[in-house]
Amino acid sequence: MGTKLYLKFFLVLILACSLTSSRAQTLSQDLEAIADIVVDINGSGDYLTIREAIGAIPDSSTETTVLLVKKGTYDEKVILNHKKWNVVLVGEDVDSTIITGDDYGDQMLPGGHTFSTYTFRADPHGFQAYNITFENTTRLGQGVAYHSNGDKQILYHCKLLGYQDTYFDNFRTRRYIKDCLIEGATDYIFGWGVTLFDSCQIHSIASGWITAAATPEHYEFGYVFKDCYLISPGRRKGVKLGRPWFPYSNVTFFQCYESDDISYGGWDDWSGRKATAIYREYNCFGPGNWPERRFDWAGQLDSSLAPRYNIDTIFAASNFPSHMGPEVDSIEFWSMRDRFEASGYADRADTILYAGRDYWPDYPTDNWVPEYYDEVYQIVNQYTTQFVDTIRTEYHTGIFDQVQEEVGVEVLSPAKDMLRISTNRPLRNVTLTLFDLSGKQVAVTHAEAVPVGVQELSIESLGLLPGVYVYRIETAEQVYSNKVLIN
Repeated sequence: MGTKLYLKFFLVLILACSLTSSRAQTLSQDLEAIADIVVDINGSGDYLTIREAIGAIPDSSTETTVLLVKKGTYDEKVILNHKKWNVVLVGEDVDSTIITGDDYGDQMLPGGHTFSTYTFRADPHGFQAYNITFENTTRLGQGVAYHSNGDKQILYHCKLLGYQDTYFDNFRTRRYIKDCLIEGATDYIFGWGVTLFDSCQIHSIASGWITAAATPEHYEFGYVFKDCYLISPGRRKGVKLGRPWFPYSNVTFFQCYESDDISYGGWDDWSGRKATAIYREYNCFGPGNWPERRFDWAGQLDSSLAPRYNIDTIFAASNFPSHMGPEVDSIEFWSMRDRFEASGYADRADTILYAGRDYWPDYPTDNWVPEYYDEVYQIVNQYTTQFVDTIRTEYHTGIFDQVQEEVGVEVLSPAKDMLRISTNRPLRNVTLTLFDLSGKQVAVTHAEAVPVGVQELSIESLGLLPGVYVYRIETAEQVYSNKVLIN
């Protein structure tokens, strides 16, 4: 190698390393530039603890408060009171900014219960969290990591880690959970709420039940998992999609990848509640997807209903039966309270129903289309890798393997005029789907075969506006997903 060429290579290498280092620092710097309050356990922020920072936020404020939590493990039991409006919580790094606790059900009795075990409890409507981990480390019983009491909450690029009852959501509430990793073993996603889990990793760390929904009777939607990956990092067999905690449990897995850890039957009964449970799958795939072996009381979603599984419909006010009058309104609450009271735990029902307030919640009366807090979202979205992008799958004569090497198939970014698909291997039966950042499908195209190299597709023919999109490439062998910038 000549001296000039060697020097040029060396300078490029130094520049690349410098840019990488700058990029890693820029996330923190950019977040600090827009943060109203900074928490740092090491002393460089405004407060040492999250609870102190929350206490400094004015009640009922109409102004947004961006609360940045620097890297560290915060062993705190946090309640975000329902009067703390317009709070946006963001972590410096999802892997190393951790709010943790280890409370468990039996430990909290008497006078306590599952619903007192939370590490983080979010009571207000409109709360948003980004790039942070909520964790409950107990293995001694129920232990909630994230407890949601508020309506219209958003979690983006967060981790929710636990074992039993990791995530709970309350009556008459809606949440949009996007690009998150949720981990547990037993009933680790449970509650009464209406929640869309969009493009998330769902990790079962032991044989058990993913969901234990308690959807009220007259709701069209309860829990919807869309474009999620259901896997078991420990290769635990016999994982169930869910069991009904209360009658009318409503859960749908929509276009999700199912690993071979999922049991053939898919679901489980709980004290005869299968008679009213609404359990459905739609266009799911993977070695754990066995439609013909599922229990006959569950089933596949009727394809004519599939278009209704979008953000606008799932979160519409019409999902709640407010038009059915006070009798249905009353039954919805008292059926739950009566059951707890009969077991000697009326206080548990009151904890759920009041949720830190002095009144029981009404039905939502407005349609909701989730909107990120854009300044925080853009920073987190720019500097983090989506959780679903860390999962790559291949099929070899029906056997599932996780593939670590570079897959060699991508949509090149940025794109202008032409969408360019690059592949180092021939593809067959290709479907390219594009979604906007709310998860709405905006374009789909098919090809019987794509040869090696770079193939171009007219953006004009797809009718796309400039912006960032998520693409999904499905072939006869694999599924790939990532982001592409169109300008």
